[in-house]
Amino acid sequence: MNTSIAIIVVAIILVLLYIRAKTEKEVSESRLETQVENDTLILVHGDYETIKKTLSDFCKLYNHKSLKIRPRLIEYDSQRSFVTFPYDIDFENLCFLHNYLIYPKNMTGHLNVMTWCTAKKYTNWVHEKMLYKKIQLYVLEEDTNYDNVYAITENNDCFKIDFASGISETENISKVYASSIVGNDILKDMPSEDVL
Repeated sequence: MNTSIAIIVVAIILVLLYIRAKTEKEVSESRLETQVENDTLILVHGDYETIKKTLSDFCKLYNHKSLKIRPRLIEYDSQRSFVTFPYDIDFENLCFLHNYLIYPKNMTGHLNVMTWCTAKKYTNWVHEKMLYKKIQLYVLEEDTNYDNVYAITENNDCFKIDFASGISETENISKVYASSIVGNDILKDMPSEDVL
């Protein structure tokens, strides 16, 4: 009798776990059906097809269990493309994407990348001095760790975001915040394609 009760309990638990996982996936995917106004923007210098492949590879890594990232790629000219996020992206994934575009897997060389956003909520990777400020992400040229990015606010406060240990304020490393040459308002009317 105890064995049959244990089997029933295990079966119920498995069914509940399956339903929960399916519901979480549906909620995550439906969240990416509604566009959210934001100013997150990435400028990538390089060949459009290379940028598209790198972006697609990143999305395959991060969307393998559920749809978390839904970027839009816009070819601005022959050697510059913009990535926007009409369905938004959380700050941590934006940092990972910025880093991945510079250090893509299975590719030689790296792309020249500039990223802008506004920090909307406090997290392990968002310092209180970054909240509601325009932020520019970058990687130091002499970087050899490949597991961090730097952030500079519109007030020129600098931070190192280490993927393993979080965020720390750092001295200004001769970097000054610079706005994007083009805003989302202009890019939204240009031909684009969503990359998944």
